[in-house]
Amino acid sequence: MQERTPILLLEDDMLLQQSLANFLRQQGFAVHCAANLAEARQLLRQHPPRLLISDVSLPDGESIDLLNDVEAELGTILISVHDADQDRIRGLSAGADDYVCKPVNFDELLLRVNGLLRRMPEPEPDGIHFLGFELDVETRVLSKAGEQVNLGEQEMNLLLRLLANQGQLVPRDRLEHCVYGNVCDDAWKRRRAMDVLISRLRRKLTIDGVTDNRIVAYRGQGYMLVRD
Repeated sequence: MQERTPILLLEDDMLLQQSLANFLRQQGFAVHCAANLAEARQLLRQHPPRLLISDVSLPDGESIDLLNDVEAELGTILISVHDADQDRIRGLSAGADDYVCKPVNFDELLLRVNGLLRRMPEPEPDGIHFLGFELDVETRVLSKAGEQVNLGEQEMNLLLRLLANQGQLVPRDRLEHCVYGNVCDDAWKRRRAMDVLISRLRRKLTIDGVTDNRIVAYRGQGYMLVRD
């Protein structure tokens, strides 16, 4: 499964936010958007990004305050209406990797994004982030906000198959064979067991106790794990 580079875009000007987000998505990036520091902190936990692009001045503070909370491996580009030397120095001294002045030239920003990504070390390949969860493929451990989510062997096999085809319909018979192999020849029992297994996995793929339709059922066809 090829993953797009995840970016968190923090901008309270909604017109600029949507325009820039659409532009970055067209360039192949996976973009999550926030309009204030509170939303950004939540998204940093739920969808850890590779890169943060943030306006300096926000309704509930300055994004410079956020830089103390982010991982050192996270690349950061600040954008601001303030173009004085002392403003640039302040942002870079706080830990930002780059500083761009408004109005933002999207093509120039893209060059800065790609340049920063080239300079950054490659992330470890053993972790997959999806829907607010992290899966360590090597150890087969699923976690949410740093807490382990206990999955049985069949639940893990089902999740791996759905993840390998995230955003695509996986036929029911392929899922049944992946999970049960040739252990059970009774078609009705296999279907019933798969229904129960899907239900259990759905309950475990929750955020803040809210169960939504992360695993979509296509009647008579199969299931799909939704994209972020």
